[in-house]
Amino acid sequence: MSDSNSHRSFSDQVIRTGLLVILALVMIACDGGSSSPTSKDSESKPEKVILPSLVQYFPDSGPAGSAVYLQFSESLIQISSNLEATFNEEPVVIKGYTEDIAEIFIPPNAVPGSTGIIQIQTTDSKAPRITFNVTKPKAIRITSQTIEPSGTEQVIGYEDTLKLTIPAGLIDQPRNLTIDVIDNAPPSSLNPFNRVAVDITIDGLTQLDKTIEIAMAYNTNGLNPDYGPGEQLFAQRFDSDTGLWVDLPLQVDEETQTAYIYTDHLSYIALVGTAAGLMTAYSPAAVATGVGVTGAVAASGWIAEKIAYSTYTTPQGNFRIVYRNYATPDSSDIDNWQKPALAAGLTGYNSKYPKYVQDAGELLEVAYQNYIHAGLKRPGSRILDIPQATTVKISGVWQTATGDLLKDWRGIGDGDQPQYGKIFRAVHLPLSIFTDGSINNNDLIIIGHELFHRFQAEYYTIRRFLSWENTGDYWWIEATAEYAGHNVAWGNLTLDGLDALVQGNLLSYPIDSTGIKADWGRDYEYVSATFVDHLVRKQGVDFGELIEFVARGEPKAQLNQFAASSQTGGSLGWWYHQFARDTALTNMYLSSFPPANFNLPPSASAEYLYNFQVAEANDILHLPEEAFMEIAVDGDPSIVDIVVIPDGKEFAEADFTTFLSGRPPQQWQLQTWQINSLNPGDTIYILATNDGFYGEEHYVNASIMVDHQKSTEEGSETLVSHQFYLPGKYSAKLWAVQIGQATLSIDPDTLNEALPDEEYAFYLNIEDIPKNTNKIEILWSFTGADGEISQDQASVPVSENGTATYTIRHTFKEVAEEGLSLLVTVQDKETASELARVTVPIMFPFKVTITGPRILVWELTGGASEVTQNFEAMAVPEAYYEYRWIFGDGNTQIDKPLPGERSSVSHTYANLSAGDKLYPRIELWDLTGKKLAEDTVSIHVEQKKESDHDMERIELLQSIDCGWDVDYSILEYAGDDRGEGGFWYRVPYLYTVQHGVHIRLRDYQSSPFEIVQTCWHVHPDIENANVDHGNYYGSLKHGVSRIWLSDGTQTAEILYRENKHLYVLDQRDLESNQPWCAITDYVDNNFTRHEGSCPWVVPSPYPGYIESSE
Repeated sequence: MSDSNSHRSFSDQVIRTGLLVILALVMIACDGGSSSPTSKDSESKPEKVILPSLVQYFPDSGPAGSAVYLQFSESLIQISSNLEATFNEEPVVIKGYTEDIAEIFIPPNAVPGSTGIIQIQTTDSKAPRITFNVTKPKAIRITSQTIEPSGTEQVIGYEDTLKLTIPAGLIDQPRNLTIDVIDNAPPSSLNPFNRVAVDITIDGLTQLDKTIEIAMAYNTNGLNPDYGPGEQLFAQRFDSDTGLWVDLPLQVDEETQTAYIYTDHLSYIALVGTAAGLMTAYSPAAVATGVGVTGAVAASGWIAEKIAYSTYTTPQGNFRIVYRNYATPDSSDIDNWQKPALAAGLTGYNSKYPKYVQDAGELLEVAYQNYIHAGLKRPGSRILDIPQATTVKISGVWQTATGDLLKDWRGIGDGDQPQYGKIFRAVHLPLSIFTDGSINNNDLIIIGHELFHRFQAEYYTIRRFLSWENTGDYWWIEATAEYAGHNVAWGNLTLDGLDALVQGNLLSYPIDSTGIKADWGRDYEYVSATFVDHLVRKQGVDFGELIEFVARGEPKAQLNQFAASSQTGGSLGWWYHQFARDTALTNMYLSSFPPANFNLPPSASAEYLYNFQVAEANDILHLPEEAFMEIAVDGDPSIVDIVVIPDGKEFAEADFTTFLSGRPPQQWQLQTWQINSLNPGDTIYILATNDGFYGEEHYVNASIMVDHQKSTEEGSETLVSHQFYLPGKYSAKLWAVQIGQATLSIDPDTLNEALPDEEYAFYLNIEDIPKNTNKIEILWSFTGADGEISQDQASVPVSENGTATYTIRHTFKEVAEEGLSLLVTVQDKETASELARVTVPIMFPFKVTITGPRILVWELTGGASEVTQNFEAMAVPEAYYEYRWIFGDGNTQIDKPLPGERSSVSHTYANLSAGDKLYPRIELWDLTGKKLAEDTVSIHVEQKKESDHDMERIELLQSIDCGWDVDYSILEYAGDDRGEGGFWYRVPYLYTVQHGVHIRLRDYQSSPFEIVQTCWHVHPDIENANVDHGNYYGSLKHGVSRIWLSDGTQTAEILYRENKHLYVLDQRDLESNQPWCAITDYVDNNFTRHEGSCPWVVPSPYPGYIESSE
């Protein structure tokens, strides 16, 4: 639309397509959610919010309460939270947004006949001020006459457009009847552009004892021919007390084009519609001829299309669904709508209506029939017993009785939530339920919950229903609706979710509590659905009968009477006590909220905070030997259950050690119960219930005592006690007392590689020490195969929270081949009774190592076939051992050196030939004939190669073992005869990587390489190498490195399995002082050497390489 379009063209477009705007209904927020936390971005200084240009607005006049639409040049959605509107400089609510259109309502108290100023602004800019003329209502009399008492119906007509049928006996004396056409009437909640209503008055009568029928003719010219008139017409009555229009029963005779309206209350009556062009369905001659009556205000165009609605009536006729015509990308998933399984009864779709709307109607019908089957009253007209479809609105903006705005499906405001209109008796379902293209269980619960409110309306007066949040009805109405949405609406399908409402402190609040509590993200009245579930499942209550009976009065009083009249008899207090038992003493509850979580500090993580109030105390109780326990209870009259559950056992009814059935005597006296056969790990649960019989607030004292009659002590001693606080009627608290013993933990709990002459520390941590224990005695001893080696003890104080710590330090003087054990015992210092004991096993490792190279390479020359090799081995720890040498050629030798001495032997290998591989082995045995350890090296026999490289000139400087045991049988080697120096590598894989740099250029701190684990060694000065000291270092995790000296050049032999960085010092670049890197490839017994600058990146053919990090 261009800016040149006139104001008239804008308004004319609104009339052509029609408009159903805001359903101004009084809502119940049935599933309210909390707002999201402020993000960090929102805390920063916001950018300026500039309001787009105002293009035009419509209408420019109307009665107080009218809707005004303002169109801007750009969308308002992104800045909607920053917009404000005023009328005569007084704030007014912006009712909703549709892309570039903002909708406001003129205040209902605006002065008729005045001109007001409307302005919309952000914090940084303002739209131009516009004027709105507040028109005065005008009554045009169309008939006036006296009606007499009559024993038959009386029909009073006006032309052919209106007939009033007065039932027999309604008029008790002559009374004057008038019918006026009201021009500029208060805007209808269904259609704010309707300006015409009919005002029927009978002197002295407003609320009628009987129902009157009003027949209005309607004009089909304005109706949409694609839809039936019954889907487009609504009848409403204006309620002057609330300022809202209320639905009236309506029947449409399409053949005679007559709408029949039924009411028992006289006030403004309007017949309005949602079809294109039909703003006022009823237009009597006075309006048609323009006798001083404005009639409907024209409104149409694409703007109206964005905010217009259509209606769909279910085939069963029980629901009329109002939905938006205008679709946005946000709802694109609706095009791929997945049919819900519960909507299978709708076997085909009508192409006139969206599929999701038709399936929503079928789901409502399913829940409707299940509610009827459950014994609930069929929703109908309160005025006349005729079928009346329930209005269901999907999306849109709703207004509450306090004028609060509920957001539309774009997420603006606070109303994209399920709601129920108490006055209009309509259900609101947010479009967000459907926009993802499917229905989930939570959506079903929402639908069932909100529809149940419509059924509840059959049991409550409008006034009582309207004020329910300020009465005792509220918790009960919401609790039963939540239960119905889960367990009734969908027949045999019971939806999960009620169990999730059973939180740790469920019983801590009185059953009729409302509002959000600390442990739930929703109001407590929904949580009370668990109580309704108990009544139906466990007490066998008929749900339909329960709803009807309780609706007759205050819920708790009615529940009490209903309990007394039930087959089992009793009271609400008794029912609640059973509910408390069923909740607190079930396996699900006890496993979800173990006693260990009952008393958490306020700083505990959020997921555990719900356990904090399940009981106001949780105690660990240790029973002295030769004693038995008593439980004493006194205080305000309450019901007390005592249950003992053995360690690791699930709850069963048989676990009730004591059950106090019924209420104690009027004069509450101290009562005690004796409990025997308790074992560590058992838990005593004491449940106190305020059954509401004796008042609102109760205190119950409970204590656990020990009778020492079997011990040397006399009398009884109170070990633990607790006072229950039971707020309000019908609340309960649980006290858990665990029978336990102190727990002792030792770190380390096992020592596998103990060595002599080294000190070891054993850290003791003792917890759950009995409350009456002030000091403990720790006793420990080290024991071997031949008996106890040493023992000691220490006294340790106990902290206030029942814990203690201690460290045992010990140095082993000698090796115990069979191992040792450390036994630690904790005792009460005063009574010497044992509290805990733990044993730590200790083992001593044995290791033997063949010193020297791990791989020996013998090169045979001149036809030689014998080699004599000297072997040396050492063992730890030092002791008397038998060294058994197995040389690998069938020969063996036994050596028995003194403790601390090495085993040195010499062996000559004969008949050798190139290619032989030998694996000499050493076995370490103790003097009792037990094998303790072994070690192996390998020997490779080769024929000496003819080359310029003289291996005889190579001297082994040093060999370092970094902890990796190589399977030498798989090693291959290759040589690089590049001339002087010569590099020899023996590797288990096909390539090696070297990084080298001159030692004087190396900066350890600024090294570009990441050293993961270093294998260090230092060798003496190398003659003629001009090097002070040389270092071999790197990140080699496991492997063997050797440093060689050949013609004054330092080289290295590397054996490794993990291809990590190898840093090798090389004197080749001594003069250039340049670092070097190289890779040698041994594929197919050939090798290729590549060199580059450091750090050098290995090319892709070498996948196993791990590049160094900067």
